[in-house]
Amino acid sequence: SWRARWLPVDSGGKGALPAMRSTAQILTTLRPHMTASRPRINRWASASLGLVLLHAQSVHSGCPTNLLSLLPCSGNGFCNSTRGDFCHCDDGFTGTDCSQRMCPAGRAWADYAQGYNVAHRNDTECSGMGYCDYETGVCECRAGFGGSACQKLLCPQGQNGNGVSQECSGQGRCMSMREAGAQVDYKSLWFGDEYGKWDADMIYGCACDEGFEGMDCSELSCPAGDDPITTGKDEVQILTCICPYSCSGTFTLGFRGQTTDAIPHDATAELLEYYLEKLSTTMSVNVSITGGNGGVCAGTGVTTMITFRELSGNLPALVNTSSLTSTTGAPYLSIYTDGLTSPFHRTNASVIGTRESAPCSNRGTCDRSTGVCRCYEGFHASNGRGQAGSKGDCGYYNGSHPGSQMTECPKATPLWASQDPAVCSGKMQSCSADFICNCTAGYSGPACEYMDCPKGKAWFDETTGLGGHRNGSSCSNRGLCSQSSGTCSCDGTYGVFEGAACHKMSCALDEDGVACGNTRGTCLTMKKLAKRTKLNGQAYPAAYDNEWDAAKIQGCHCAQPPSVTSDHGNEEDTYSGPHAFTWKPLTGYDCTKAECPKGDDILTPGQTEIQQINCTTNDGSFKLVFRNKATDAIPWDAPAQRVKQEIEKITTIGKVNVLYTNTSFNASACNKRSDTQRGWSNNTIQVEFLTELGDVPLMRAFAYTQYTGLGESINTTEYRKGTKENVECNARGICDRTQGRCTCLSGFNTSDHQGNFGQYGDCGFWNPSTQPYLVSSEGE
Repeated sequence: SWRARWLPVDSGGKGALPAMRSTAQILTTLRPHMTASRPRINRWASASLGLVLLHAQSVHSGCPTNLLSLLPCSGNGFCNSTRGDFCHCDDGFTGTDCSQRMCPAGRAWADYAQGYNVAHRNDTECSGMGYCDYETGVCECRAGFGGSACQKLLCPQGQNGNGVSQECSGQGRCMSMREAGAQVDYKSLWFGDEYGKWDADMIYGCACDEGFEGMDCSELSCPAGDDPITTGKDEVQILTCICPYSCSGTFTLGFRGQTTDAIPHDATAELLEYYLEKLSTTMSVNVSITGGNGGVCAGTGVTTMITFRELSGNLPALVNTSSLTSTTGAPYLSIYTDGLTSPFHRTNASVIGTRESAPCSNRGTCDRSTGVCRCYEGFHASNGRGQAGSKGDCGYYNGSHPGSQMTECPKATPLWASQDPAVCSGKMQSCSADFICNCTAGYSGPACEYMDCPKGKAWFDETTGLGGHRNGSSCSNRGLCSQSSGTCSCDGTYGVFEGAACHKMSCALDEDGVACGNTRGTCLTMKKLAKRTKLNGQAYPAAYDNEWDAAKIQGCHCAQPPSVTSDHGNEEDTYSGPHAFTWKPLTGYDCTKAECPKGDDILTPGQTEIQQINCTTNDGSFKLVFRNKATDAIPWDAPAQRVKQEIEKITTIGKVNVLYTNTSFNASACNKRSDTQRGWSNNTIQVEFLTELGDVPLMRAFAYTQYTGLGESINTTEYRKGTKENVECNARGICDRTQGRCTCLSGFNTSDHQGNFGQYGDCGFWNPSTQPYLVSSEGE
């Protein structure tokens, strides 16, 4: 146990502080012993005693000196004696004594809009999705977020083939939206369009390897092929060559990111097929040559037709690179696609591919747990060309089967019910000319065998010409769809996503599983948070409606008591009153932290704000509004003391001075219009804000009762701009956000916001005679 006694620094006390790394650690250890040894200390004053122990010099003799390093500003900054012995911290350090390390900052995940559709502030500590450990300068991120500043949404994890949980199930690559937009792999990334919005380097997702799919790459893809019932065309591309007279050298052809070996200039059709089919991206091709002597460049004006026999759809053009030489003229290779003809042989035309590449060739049911197709009656595995084979794609139709000429849409046993096969699973709305089912709402598949899951804007996808975060993505691409029930299983790795379509980013839960701690805050979308934007303590509703995340990303709107209601839009507004130890404005991504009281640095120059009210009337009353809170009605002829009382009754103001420029004993608040309308009394109401610091919002004045008539008016103006700081712990203490309390430097204590001792719980009172103390400990 400890026996604590209080000794002046110069008294020769022999107790020694235990070795610790930082101010905060010393404070944590000593606070309970300080409290126990000084039970009669006023609770408002006690907040300042902790840090008194940590500095060997009182504030009037220089900047705070850390007892561990014996250096001013903890050795992590320099002392500015021209500004009230104020520490300017080195890069990477913060705190009034520079004893704390700064944490990395990034764009805020969820915050209040700064303007029309403008949000996600940069330089937000731990991106607003973690808490800073000021001992180490390391962000402690909320589960599901990572990176030095918690600026990354982590990729989902799933079980690989061995049952081991891995990022993207070990069957895909985790990448950012920007990276997904820039890359093309012709497996899950196809377009190569740039993405540069605010989340380009923050939202990460999985680009699955070939054969895998799903938001975590845990599902198996079924074989894809061409529907044997529909009519499709193979892609045909044309290669032309001009290489006059003595031609020599080689060339290469590239397709979907792969490039052939060097091809001889006089390669035959068979040799060119060989080189192309060595690429895994081309599969099977057919080559024919027109002109020349049977070689690709064995003459002038040769046309080579290249037919892609297994690939489907409109394919990207081949890319040629020439190393050909000629003794006469420059050799020239060209590629023609999309219906263009050869300039040398006009009857040779390229063809746009129209063959499908559909799971199970649109003629079977895909089981994504096994990657196996269950073919409809009459359909079987093909060779990729419509004949029988072993591809497992249902791309072969058995014409010798009874009823081989299809007369109705396919029958199937649905995944969502145990029943005998039925045409379109019994959910047909109509049957297309190609015998594909048009299903009733909520069902899909060539035979309506799947139940649709809810859809939303994708959290992660590849950018296309339409942009990123496309709408209509099953389970918003952050959940797995059960096609037997039509429900989404949201990514459960970290519990970040919620909603029927996994379309919302959830707020952090407390230990009882309640978002934002229930009474501590309210979980709101970015759109709703924007409506609660405040500027300089005053409600300033903004609009955040048109961005992709407006209704998807949610954040905690933390309580800031006492609660009042604004007079416009009935939006809830809050303001922290003077009793800072009674009511603590809450903060943090889960509202578990508290802000510390703010105030003016008493050792720096500054002035209070003065606003003027001018009103002219003979009767009635008026009201004043400050930070969305209105006074009671003030009679037009009220004396200065009555105006002061009414202003100080509202919860958004502490104390004011009210002065009339008309100093006569019976002066009224408003200028009185004379009965003869030939003159006016002369008075201006001046309101000096004593406890509201800095450049405060302008009060609004309005007539309340019987305030009409010729020449009657009321308005407010700023007479003197407030320049006093309004900073946490007055820049003379360290904030403990776990309690929302300031621990003041030696010589400073809680104030009344006017430089005197008071109850604000800040560090705005300075007593230069205060001496620092050390604690002596004796074991028992």
